[in-house]
Amino acid sequence: MWAEGPPPRLPCQGQCFQDYGHFINMSSDRYTKVGCGSFETSGGEVWAIQNFR
Repeated sequence: MWAEGPPPRLPCQGQCFQDYGHFINMSSDRYTKVGCGSFETSGGEVWAIQNFR
């Protein structure tokens, strides 16, 4: 997600945010905490989520 790099323009909305949203959220000083969760299904699929606060 860091490899997305910074967006080419700000504000970054719509398709721009779809392309660069992970980088924007992870590099923002607005968020001070992150929660992470993961789950493996009985079929071996892995799901993961991050929640920024």
